Amino acid sequence: MAAQRNVGRVLGASLRRFERGRRFWRHVRVAARDECWLWEGEVDAEGRAWFGKEPAEARAYELAVGPPPPARAVVHRCGEPRCVNPEHLRLVPRSP
Repeated sequence: MAAQRNVGRVLGASLRRFERGRRFWRHVRVAARDECWLWEGEVDAEGRAWFGKEPAEARAYELAVGPPPPARAVVHRCGEPRCVNPEHLRLVPRSP
């Protein structure tokens, strides 16, 4: 019985992660692997992409690679603030 509850929790968590990913990627204009994938959802006055209360590039990195370490920030290699192509994202030390 406890094993079934454990399986149910794991499946529930997996489905929730899948649904968050599905909601995220439907706001992205996916292009070729080496091109920018532009965020078509919420953008602030500076042109930075947001998914709810978090930067869209951070969510893209988390969905593609996994959560970044707390001491690291996700930044764009390409310089395009709306880009969420995981190939264009990298980790850097967080500013103090």
